[in-house]
Amino acid sequence: MDATADNVIDAEDEWLLQWNQIDFESLFQETELFQLEQKLTKARDVRDKLTIALKEANNNFDLLQEDFEKQMHKLQYTSSQKEQLIIERDGLLLHVQEMKDANIKLKQQVNEQSASMQKITEDYHARLAETEEDRQQLLGELRSQDARYTIQMEELQGKADECLNLKQLLKRERENMNCPICFCPWEELGCHRLVTLRCGHLFGDSCLRDHLNRCLECPLCRSHADNSQLIYIYGRNVLPNNF
Repeated sequence: MDATADNVIDAEDEWLLQWNQIDFESLFQETELFQLEQKLTKARDVRDKLTIALKEANNNFDLLQEDFEKQMHKLQYTSSQKEQLIIERDGLLLHVQEMKDANIKLKQQVNEQSASMQKITEDYHARLAETEEDRQQLLGELRSQDARYTIQMEELQGKADECLNLKQLLKRERENMNCPICFCPWEELGCHRLVTLRCGHLFGDSCLRDHLNRCLECPLCRSHADNSQLIYIYGRNVLPNNF
């Protein structure tokens, strides 16, 4: 009986001991699980922060990449401009070199022309000195000729004045020989011979008859006249038509 009771006690003790061990292990496992959950929560928080940081880093990377592309585009444009400027610079340098060469040639030509002009000037002064005596001699001859020409011009001027006076005299005579109607010289014979009226004015026959057919009066003084009053004049000097 006592042995059986001891066995029962021992079994109870062993059971209690196992139960306590199970509770302790369960409690330990629960504690470890809680720590793991805390670590997991912290890890999630860290992951979220890292995700946000990664997004920001990606955004910054995109901005940096975009800025890098812009800088590369500017660099390419600058390089293109630099190449164009280099080409223009080379062209300008070539043009400057050509201008220098042309300037050197021009200086040479100017020097040659200056030497030629100097020689021409010297020859000119030499010829001028040689011809000065001839010029003085010719000047003296020209003065003598001028004096002779002056005398001849005075004589010619006197003759010209005489001719002018004769011409004016002949002009007045010719005017006196012209018909006052047609202003043409009358003739010795023919249809335009010299006629007069009672008033004494002289006309060409045909002109006066035509006038009297239109108007019975003298063309000059307006006194009455008709064809019966025509008087032919003889013995007056009449200039020829081609005078």
